[in-house]
Amino acid sequence: MAYTEQEILKFMEQDRELGAAALLETYTGLLWSVCARRLENPEDIRECVGDVFSEFCINYKRFDNNKASLKNYLC
Repeated sequence: MAYTEQEILKFMEQDRELGAAALLETYTGLLWSVCARRLENPEDIRECVGDVFSEFCINYKRFDNNKASLKNYLC
């Protein structure tokens, strides 16, 4: 199930683990595709996607949805 940007951000505020799970479920395919355009090795792609999610989950309060959508921010 894909979650909306608002749902993911709400989950991050309430329960970061739930927010992270919703984020991964919603955006893993997209980020994998974006990373695969630049990287050939599946392990490098996996690491890049993981780094994006980790960085967002740690610093999600830096995200400003007035400047960009969550989708664009992650990409």
